[in-house]
Amino acid sequence: MSTPILNVTDLSKTFGGLKAVDALTFAVEQGETLGLIGPNGSGKTTVLNILTAAFPSDAGRVTFDGNEIAGMPAYRVCRAGIARTFQLVRPLKGMSVADNVLVGRIYGAAAEPIAPARKKVRELLDLVGLGGRAEMPVDALTYIDQKRVELARALAADPKLLLLDEWLAGLNPTELEAGITLVRSLKGRGLAIILVEHVMHAVRSLCDRCIVLTAGRCIAEGSPEAVLTNAEVKRAYLGDDGA
Repeated sequence: MSTPILNVTDLSKTFGGLKAVDALTFAVEQGETLGLIGPNGSGKTTVLNILTAAFPSDAGRVTFDGNEIAGMPAYRVCRAGIARTFQLVRPLKGMSVADNVLVGRIYGAAAEPIAPARKKVRELLDLVGLGGRAEMPVDALTYIDQKRVELARALAADPKLLLLDEWLAGLNPTELEAGITLVRSLKGRGLAIILVEHVMHAVRSLCDRCIVLTAGRCIAEGSPEAVLTNAEVKRAYLGDDGA
């Protein structure tokens, strides 16, 4: 097995009296897609926020690509090679589709000058299915297409690890299949991915391995089928009859 690109050890975060993340330890291999699943409020997004320096941790270590990143400012974490999408899409309103993605290219790990950055933006818009809409106002796009812009912006930062926070949520069945196909194409590029998701079809289709959180603690780890048939996971997350 290769050396993990991400190592998280005894990570903890408390908000007031609430333990959002409780001594969590896990690793992500290069090229692996890890599913981070669990009920609402289980700490999944908090973990992503800590990894991207939106929140500081209270305890624990985070090592990415051989370097300790806990305590780094968010821009340095991004330039080290971690990028993300959000549960709620966050387009830069009043700007074109292309300029939304250009921001990721200029300020991410690539940090390219404008001219070569614009060329890469066009390539990424083609990749996510928005090749003909570069100059459209981002506000004019549908929900799924705004999600595509956000994904392209994250990819523009040239990450080694991509964090997808419910990127497939809210899609109709046709859009969902298209989204799964798109994420699968990223796996083929050797990109490591942490996928936070409630859509179990997507988890089964995309994840090499899953960890299940409840109240900030890991209660199961293994292949998607193994964790989704785990009795404790069913009680805590899926319900006794599964999902």
